[in-house]
Amino acid sequence: MLQAYSADLLIHNIGALSTPVADETECGVPQVETVNDAYLVIVDGVITEVGSGSPPAVGNALDAGGRVAVPAFCDPHTHAVFAGWRCEEFISRLQGAGYKDILAAGGGILSTVRSTRAAAQKELAAGLQGRLDEMLSRGVLTCEVKSGYGLDVESELKMLRAIRSAGEQSDIDVVSTFLGAHAVPDEYQDDPAGYIDDVVIPLIDDVADLDLAEYVDVFCEPGVFDLQLADRVLRAGRRAGLGLRIHADEMEALGGAGLAAKLQCDSAEHLLSARDDDLLRMRDAKVTAVLLPGTAFVLGEPYARARWMIDHGLTVALGTDFNPGSCPIIDISLIMSLACLKMQMTPDEVLAAVTINAARSLGRDDRGILASGFRGDVVLLDAEHFAHLMYRPGASLVHSVISGGRQVYCRK
Repeated sequence: MLQAYSADLLIHNIGALSTPVADETECGVPQVETVNDAYLVIVDGVITEVGSGSPPAVGNALDAGGRVAVPAFCDPHTHAVFAGWRCEEFISRLQGAGYKDILAAGGGILSTVRSTRAAAQKELAAGLQGRLDEMLSRGVLTCEVKSGYGLDVESELKMLRAIRSAGEQSDIDVVSTFLGAHAVPDEYQDDPAGYIDDVVIPLIDDVADLDLAEYVDVFCEPGVFDLQLADRVLRAGRRAGLGLRIHADEMEALGGAGLAAKLQCDSAEHLLSARDDDLLRMRDAKVTAVLLPGTAFVLGEPYARARWMIDHGLTVALGTDFNPGSCPIIDISLIMSLACLKMQMTPDEVLAAVTINAARSLGRDDRGILASGFRGDVVLLDAEHFAHLMYRPGASLVHSVISGGRQVYCRK
């Protein structure tokens, strides 16, 4: 929840302020600019001045203590509202079980569906609130959260209401996505089209009318929802006034990336198996590629081709894909490290991918850059260079988080 602003703030004695440059990120090839011995001024929640040397006089001042300042992080893809962990699947994978083996044994997404259907809304909201608090301590101030573990009318609405409730109590700006088309529930196991017609499409209108989500999403994969069904879901979302996101080409090159381009979705996500021609169509349609290296890491799958995408002009964002099964990783800095080490992204590209690029994929064009006119969302790091976020995965580098000029977290 974005709070009202009560006072102006000067952050001074910043050892190095590093930020993506706005005009460079437009073409998907971001550059990072660093200002040494820096300060910034935030007025009514918005940055009005960034400079070096002696700062102006402002009533409220925060001494950065020589720390590095970067824009606050944005996680554009999570499944952070759920009931029940799935540690037993982790153990099964270590013993050689694959995704389809786990699903056939009653695990996977449908296992979480059973637990989430049985949970009360307050329980789901409380669980999400705790996870948001953990994300905040890691520098995240904007976070997308998907439904999709209910898969019936009552449970999906319960999840979305839990997302709204937790967001209202959090200092994180929570962006809600309706992912009713996440899997085919048991009661429709042989009739995915029937599930889309009976549950998902009618729910889209209800979700929009109740203002419970900003986006609609669909898991477009063989054995789940094919291109035709995904197209129907996304077009229904557009008619209802929702933004469009798609889980595309994660396991097989079905053509979800091409569908994202055709419909000019806000994002296509995963993309481990996406074809070159579909990715180039995404570039031309200005669809953001949201890549999730944590999932490839956990499942032992090949990583998405971030280097190829960036070299061919696509805009790349990074997210955690935090969920209880295929990626129980909540730490955005570990995702940054994997992007460098496993997807050949540079530290500059990674910083842009978790700030301005991720924020724009969620329609948050007012943040992700430390420059005049942007929200005063700042993270102070106990490090000599922002690349320590990628260089030292697991280190507790986030010292302070400032949201619109308010300090909302400080490590004790």
